[in-house]
Amino acid sequence: MHAELDDKHLERAVIAENAVRISAGLEDAEDLISDLERSLNTAATEICGVSAEDIDAVAALEAVAFPREKAATREAFEYRIANFGEYFFAARHNGKIVGIIDGAPSNRKYIMDDLYKADGEFDKDGETLLIYGLAVHPDYREGGIAERLMNALLEYAARNSKKRAALTTEKELIGFYEKLGYKNHGISSSTIGNTVEFDLEQTL
Repeated sequence: MHAELDDKHLERAVIAENAVRISAGLEDAEDLISDLERSLNTAATEICGVSAEDIDAVAALEAVAFPREKAATREAFEYRIANFGEYFFAARHNGKIVGIIDGAPSNRKYIMDDLYKADGEFDKDGETLLIYGLAVHPDYREGGIAERLMNALLEYAARNSKKRAALTTEKELIGFYEKLGYKNHGISSSTIGNTVEFDLEQTL
């Protein structure tokens, strides 16, 4: 165990101060490489806020992550960042935006289609955080970035006196959100993208 060695013995064993020890079983080499790449990508990714200068990159990622009929417009992002940008977070890998999550405080219980418009209604004093979207670039999925984005937004909302969070999602993603603490409350009245959506919520 190199953690038990002093500097003299570490130097003699040619173990650098920033060495990383990996314990692997009898796994396929490609699987190991893939796992390491995902871990390194996640470690090199920071969660931070966004500004008006990021709108082009945000809109481009949205277009990659969602079909056209469900993707938010550039105008919608401009409005959201300008009016409640503190509820908009991004994951940056070496400076490049590879994930986004955004929401808005409201007194509505769930998201309705009109809230997706560029000037969708919001109430800064509302106790509910309505989450509009969570997107991660396909090349960076399965590395925990989506979970980190969600945690950052929910923690911020809780610190700012929001009592609950709500979102809509397709049936295939209900299990993912349930692992993050959400409860399924049935089919949503939202029909954006002509898909069946479900309302999910959790207490903060």
